[in-house]
Amino acid sequence: MNKKTLIAGLVLLLLVGIFFLLKNRDSTEKLSRVFNADSTAIARIELIDPADTLVIAKTGSDWRLEVPVNWEANPQTVERLFNNVINAEYSKTVMTTSKDAASRYKLVPGTALQIKTFDSKGKLRDHVYFGNIGNPYDYFRYEGSSEIYQLKKLISNTFNSSLEQWRSPVVIRVSESEIGSIEVKYSQGSHVLTHKDKDWWFKDAANDFKIPLENRAIIRTVNILNKLDTFVFYDDPAPELLAVFKQPMATVLIKLKDGKSRKLVFAETANKEYLLLMDDNPKTLYGLVKDSVLRFTVNSEHYKELPYIAPPQQ
Repeated sequence: MNKKTLIAGLVLLLLVGIFFLLKNRDSTEKLSRVFNADSTAIARIELIDPADTLVIAKTGSDWRLEVPVNWEANPQTVERLFNNVINAEYSKTVMTTSKDAASRYKLVPGTALQIKTFDSKGKLRDHVYFGNIGNPYDYFRYEGSSEIYQLKKLISNTFNSSLEQWRSPVVIRVSESEIGSIEVKYSQGSHVLTHKDKDWWFKDAANDFKIPLENRAIIRTVNILNKLDTFVFYDDPAPELLAVFKQPMATVLIKLKDGKSRKLVFAETANKEYLLLMDDNPKTLYGLVKDSVLRFTVNSEHYKELPYIAPPQQ
């Protein structure tokens, strides 16, 4: 082996070594959490964007909205916030520190999504600005700092102060085992559905009978009470909306086995919108589809029907 070949071989080995060294360093690059606060210690979170401000606070093990309304927070949205934002990690490579960078990267009030975290004592733990300038990833900076970092996530366009994604859609959750009876009044009459052990009984002015097992009408009634959701809310409703409840489509009183009760009043607007008044509380009305009402306005014949797969009675 001549001298030139030896030198070329050594250079090649050196280049290969440098390549693998850099590759290994990149793959093992240490990442840091964007938010310094321990996720379990966070008790309050503020989201501020150009449109509005939204605040959620932890009450026991649950999260509730405090601003702009006092309401149960959507647990799925809160979980996504912690998984994708609060626990997000980034490389501490500074993209820029120039004086106009914050405005160029939309990381200033008026254009950025700001997220603040507080502990249970009300102490501010983090204040982070997120922005996007048309890239697949967001940029961010900390309050009081001109250092801008890139985050390999899209946050500013995913999380915002829009109440629809943060408000829990739950209207009512009552399991079948909790129900003692369901009293229904509507324009065509009234009836009572009574729950005894595993059986349901129907009673009105002309009928009193046990509802067949797996009867479709009772299943639909029980299912809607087990999970009634909506994403349409009318807070502090206008007088004309409240006026439609003077002539309701149906009034449903659910008597629970623990002695408590829930009241649902359904009404229809002139625009064929269907509204629900819960427990005589006029501060919030719920928008529903017509099928939610029709599940209760069912006459005796529907409750006598056998399930599709049931054999004929002898």
